[in-house]
Amino acid sequence: MPCVLRESSYNYCTNPTVLTRGSTDQMMENLYGAWWSGTCTQGGAGGHTGDQSIVVDRLERIVVDDALLRLGLVPELATEDLVVLRHNGRLLAVASLIEIKSWQASARHANQPRRPFLFDVHNPSNGTALTCANCDFNFWEKNWMPFVHDGRLLAVRWFAPHTVVEIYPASGTCKQLHSTPHSFAVGSELHGGTPPLRYDEGHYLTLVRLRTGSWVRSRETRNYINLLYLFEAKPPFAVVRVSMPFTLPSCAQPRLHMLIQVVKSLVEVAGGYLLCWGELDCYSCCATLPRSLIAQMLGVPP
Repeated sequence: MPCVLRESSYNYCTNPTVLTRGSTDQMMENLYGAWWSGTCTQGGAGGHTGDQSIVVDRLERIVVDDALLRLGLVPELATEDLVVLRHNGRLLAVASLIEIKSWQASARHANQPRRPFLFDVHNPSNGTALTCANCDFNFWEKNWMPFVHDGRLLAVRWFAPHTVVEIYPASGTCKQLHSTPHSFAVGSELHGGTPPLRYDEGHYLTLVRLRTGSWVRSRETRNYINLLYLFEAKPPFAVVRVSMPFTLPSCAQPRLHMLIQVVKSLVEVAGGYLLCWGELDCYSCCATLPRSLIAQMLGVPP
């Protein structure tokens, strides 16, 4: 299957047990990297039965520099939170742009303006920052979850209220279609996750993450806790079922005092779904969830 990987220069990619305020500040001052496309295949060298590793080959850097330079941004600093999906025979990526226009550390801060960025993985130089006809973007504008419905490219913009937009790739524009209130996880900080997949005739399946934790005596105790959810496969795409919170097995330092796990890929495979996430923004991890387990977590028939 096609896959996209993020190169990272984060200073804590040496697999530490503790992240300090100082190390995190240093990370933000040296944050740069690039996206690479490749082919992901389950099974290690020789394809031995039972090998659950993911092999990545045919790596090729995705050159979005020209598109970002046209926007006046520093290419190595301006991108994050990418997901991919197929639409009309093309492999499209939806990412978040951070409006960083200088290498100076003083020009970078947590509430930098953001906006969605759309590009064809095989023709990235034509990427464009989306403009919205009936909504405004702010520094929370990230983690969109695109999906295809009746041939149209839509995206979940917010989990609560459940907000769906339509994206028009030819013009680089979008329009907000629906915003449906619901009572799930009210008052929590939830971030978008994977592009939704059709779960059954009447529903889409996807995943979001809940951020918990804080800074305690200059040590960060952040955790991301995941929730699967179903929403209706018809307008206004209302949320109908949310799972209990869960965490994923760590593929990094088992003694690390927090779990920074960002799920970006949900792929249907025989008997269930392959879930892939980044850990600590450094490592790539995957796990298979049987369909029966997902049904159990959501409280729906298998």
